[in-house]
Amino acid sequence: MDTFDWGQISVDEKELTDVKIADWAINELSQNIEKPFFMGVGFRFPHLPWYLPASYLNKYPLDQITL
Repeated sequence: MDTFDWGQISVDEKELTDVKIADWAINELSQNIEKPFFMGVGFRFPHLPWYLPASYLNKYPLDQITL
C-alpha cells in the first residue's frame, strides 16, 4: 500500500500556496514597523499531500538518489 499522496501538477510556481504565503510575508516585513511584533508564517509543503510542478519533482532524478 502506498502511504504517500503526491504527484505532478501543471501550474506556474507563482500560483503555489506556499509561494503566495512567502510573498505576503515578505511584503509585510518590508513595511515600516515601529514596534516589536510577532509574525507566524505557516507553510503547507512540508506536509502531505505533495502535488508539485514538474520542476520540483525532476530536480533530483530518482535514479541518481542513493538511500
